[in-house]
Amino acid sequence: MSCEPSDVLRAVFAIDYETVRRDLRDALARHREISAEIKSLNRVLSLRRSATIEARWAHLMMLRASVVCSSDVVSPEERIFFASSAVGNVARYAERVGAASDKAVALSWQLDAIKERELSKGVEDWDLKGAGPPDFERLDDEFGELLGRAYDVVFNYLLNRYEMVEQAKLFESDPAAFEISEEIGRRLVAPYEPDALDLEGTIDAYFEQKYGTATLIRMRARSEELREKKKR
Repeated sequence: MSCEPSDVLRAVFAIDYETVRRDLRDALARHREISAEIKSLNRVLSLRRSATIEARWAHLMMLRASVVCSSDVVSPEERIFFASSAVGNVARYAERVGAASDKAVALSWQLDAIKERELSKGVEDWDLKGAGPPDFERLDDEFGELLGRAYDVVFNYLLNRYEMVEQAKLFESDPAAFEISEEIGRRLVAPYEPDALDLEGTIDAYFEQKYGTATLIRMRARSEELREKKKR
């Protein structure tokens, strides 16, 4: 059976500070061993992964990300992508715990009721932020802020705990720059397959709506610049 998010969080934070520090000191020398264990744990079916296995996998992912973030040969955007991917795995558990709170559940019910109301009027479902009716958008913002606080606290704490300090500073001081850099890094490290153009188009639309066309153009140019550097 799958494990509870709260159990995974407890298991992650049960890894004491001295263990984290010791493993961080040894991570560069053990990077092949760490990657091999990650691959091994990836083969464990999700329904058989206990909270202890999930916590071990998350710990290893954050160790590997810390090694990447300490490398001068990796671009800043790729470092941010690795850091965010590793730490975000744990932060999403905090988000899920927050979603189970009484306030979050009540907001979720209200959002579902508004969607049903609009569908009964023949209004099609909406995908992009800001496309819904005003009462939906207001509650959606409140719901997002509630979950975002839980996510952000754990995210920033773990970046610092695993010595990804530069990335933690950017996340705290300029979340927009962090998100944009993360997406540039994602396009380099984990680009979508050619048959997933619809998904890439949706992500482009998100960044264009949130940050403007000029920013999207800069993101594409920077991605291409870094891609060309890798070919040399």
